Amino acid sequence: MKSLQESELFRTGYLADGQWHQAASTFDVTNPATGEVIAQVAKAGKAETEQAIAAAERAFPAWRAQTAKARAEILTRWYQLIIENKRWLGQLMTTEQGKPLKEAEGESRIRRQFYSVVRRAGETDQW
Repeated sequence: MKSLQESELFRTGYLADGQWHQAASTFDVTNPATGEVIAQVAKAGKAETEQAIAAAERAFPAWRAQTAKARAEILTRWYQLIIENKRWLGQLMTTEQGKPLKEAEGESRIRRQFYSVVRRAGETDQW
């Protein structure tokens, strides 16, 4: 298995307006078991937060105009990506939180419950 940092999923910036950005400052994320620095990640300050809020405000009208079914399809794809990457996400949670791997991977049960709600909302087209 690739290390966390070698994965194409590993990002240290912040996502706003559909793009990854670097912040003006960063902070260390450490493995609580070893004290090892896992990564330096974006520390969003006022400017970054305002940028993300403005992007969300611009995106909201298009999201609101989508049918419940269309939103459910987007969230279903998100759910599928989580399941496809369950092992990597479990490894990430174990490394950054000290959580046992089996427990971290087990959080997919919670995601499955969320997905069930999303799927039903999409089927009824009421959200």
